[in-house]
Amino acid sequence: MPSCARLTPETQKTLNCNSTSVRHAWYTEWLPAVGVEAVRLVLKNKSVVGNFRAKVSIQTAGVRTDNPDAPDDTQGSGYLTGAGEQYELLDLSTVTPSKFFIRFGLAYSATDTTYSEADAAMQISFGTKGGAVRGSVSKHLVAATTTSRYLEVTPWMPALEVTKYRGAYVITKADANFQSRLAYQTASTSIQSPESWASTDSFQSGNLEECSGELTPTITGKMWIRFGLEYSCASGSDQGADVSVAIATKG
Repeated sequence: MPSCARLTPETQKTLNCNSTSVRHAWYTEWLPAVGVEAVRLVLKNKSVVGNFRAKVSIQTAGVRTDNPDAPDDTQGSGYLTGAGEQYELLDLSTVTPSKFFIRFGLAYSATDTTYSEADAAMQISFGTKGGAVRGSVSKHLVAATTTSRYLEVTPWMPALEVTKYRGAYVITKADANFQSRLAYQTASTSIQSPESWASTDSFQSGNLEECSGELTPTITGKMWIRFGLEYSCASGSDQGADVSVAIATKG
């Protein structure tokens, strides 16, 4: 899968403030964070009144966009104060691998308590390195024994398209010994004759809300791959949970 570039339209908002307290305005919707590493953007302050200033801000979410991380205002070169334009190059290669979602916006304030206002615009260009969300499933699961079962989350895909994978999952109403982890299955030639399921993730028990971070499958000599959730009882039998899981890959 080749790298996929995305260019947002230039979006403009009228922003105002009358203190040095930082406010945030978001210029994109929530986007899959997989593969978003090198980001180029332009900020423009127009029709400025007072001592308006703005700088780039990002916000990430490990699993749910209604429970995000705090805004990160440290990624750019600093404030654009007053009218003007500013180019930014962001390296998010150490930020996005452990997150499932990201959005972009502005952190803005005045330099003093004078009323300040601007028509603030932003345009963003980024590549996703073949990143995509490949599938999601919500289901009640019951692990009968300590023998693993597998929930298929994605369809089969060419292994050539995959170098890394990650999952975001929410597990609720879990019995104490219900355990789960991300897993994958490969096929050398035909999906009708696949290899056994494998995993580079670790089992976790009970209720969870977590992004796995980037994991690396073993795909040498493989034509096909698909991803799922492995689950079983850590001990005992008939352990259940409500599971919601989404899996993304990076090419």
